[in-house]
Amino acid sequence: MRPRMWVAVAMLSACGAETSAIRACEEHAPAHRRFTQWAARTLGADPGRTREATEEMLFSPLFLDSTVLAARVTRGDVVFEWRDAIDVGDAVTVRLGDEVYEVKETSVGGERAVILGGRAGELRVEVAYVASP
Repeated sequence: MRPRMWVAVAMLSACGAETSAIRACEEHAPAHRRFTQWAARTLGADPGRTREATEEMLFSPLFLDSTVLAARVTRGDVVFEWRDAIDVGDAVTVRLGDEVYEVKETSVGGERAVILGGRAGELRVEVAYVASP
């Protein structure tokens, strides 16, 4: 294959990844938004709670959600993680209205996943969802 054709193939692959990221973001953005709002309320209330109690309350909405594989919430230097560690590096940036997300298709705990990352004030919220077939 000629060098120019490789560039064309790479560009088409990038467009495909971006389209896939947009679809995944549209699918999971409402749940991500609800969890982000919950996280902001939880971390803004009762600063006297232990770390363990805070984590339990923070991640409680995710316990029974079979579409969520893992989550991480960061406030300043404090990181709260639930289940497997996740990494949003090398993500595609997607804008939905006024919201901006980083979206990465990857594997978490051996399952195909899509990770959505976003900010709300001082919070950074990343959630790994089961990827749609």
